Amino acid sequence: MYRIKKTVKLFQNKNKIKFIFMNIHQEITIKCNEVCRFILSLLAIGIVKSSLFHQVKKKYPKVSEQDINSFLKFLITNQIIEEFKESKYENSIVSRQVNFYSTIVPNSESMQDELSNKCVLILGLGGVGSWISYFLAQAGISHFIFVDSDKVENTNLGRQALYFKDDIGKYKVDVISNKLRKLNPNLIIEKHKFTVQSKEDFMKIKHIPDIVVNCLDEPNSYFTGTWVTNYYLGLDIPMINGIGYRGRTISLGLTTIPGKTICWNCANASYKNAIKGYVPILNHNPQAGVTSPLANFIGSIHAQEVINILCKELTPILTNRIGVIDFLTLDIKWYKLTINSTNCCPICRRRNNI
Repeated sequence: MYRIKKTVKLFQNKNKIKFIFMNIHQEITIKCNEVCRFILSLLAIGIVKSSLFHQVKKKYPKVSEQDINSFLKFLITNQIIEEFKESKYENSIVSRQVNFYSTIVPNSESMQDELSNKCVLILGLGGVGSWISYFLAQAGISHFIFVDSDKVENTNLGRQALYFKDDIGKYKVDVISNKLRKLNPNLIIEKHKFTVQSKEDFMKIKHIPDIVVNCLDEPNSYFTGTWVTNYYLGLDIPMINGIGYRGRTISLGLTTIPGKTICWNCANASYKNAIKGYVPILNHNPQAGVTSPLANFIGSIHAQEVINILCKELTPILTNRIGVIDFLTLDIKWYKLTINSTNCCPICRRRNNI
């Protein structure tokens, strides 16, 4: 069965048809007669090729099969129509996502199958982690590990996802888990309510995830990123560290692909030297200002990066560089990361040959 792609809009005037490709912002305009319009009307609802030929020949006996084939070839070549078979994702919560990736990867359904079977560890369910968990559940991730020792407070409601007044005083991992299961009752969720204070704490997590997303900000992102890197790099687990904000400035996280990219320790060698001899004050809780749209914005960027990492057809964009965004102007600056080629990173044991 052939049909016009859902990502294509059609407009017509007296003798022309305009095809607008919604996913890629392109268009094609062609001259179109009555026969072409009739063929397009059949393709709009979907029709098998033999039936299309039969109906066109019945209504327009003088039209040759060669002419019909020529028009169909044009429509196929320009990706206006597709050979259609019923999708298992039709009308599911990820149907539009499968549609989106259909113009980016060869088989968006296979990509969705791959994504749906992944396990994501999210450390911290606050202003960034809560949004990431929500976006990834919407994207079809079926297995989560959540780590957060905090309970919901009134001040959380203005910037964090899925928390409401009647959740105050409840553990965040419990609230998020319950809310996400309303979206997908079949979710597998492993919950932990401990405070991360060293890499050894990760030994409490039994399941090995496919990716680690570090949204912990206590004592700060440097220390938590170091703990995550020290533990999970040895397990060859991809990770994102350093997600954060300071007022209007957003720091995009650093993606580490073990054995292929710069790690958190490589990127922070100068910072490590600057704080040498200092230890974090664990009971001090500094708080940067933030708005709900800003937190949502950060969460969406990094949720997409998780998808980029987990799907082999896509490419991570936050490797070997740090991005800093001014939220009020949306100006972004990229800082390419390098390390001294004469030194060997004590964590990833890899010289700078990227």
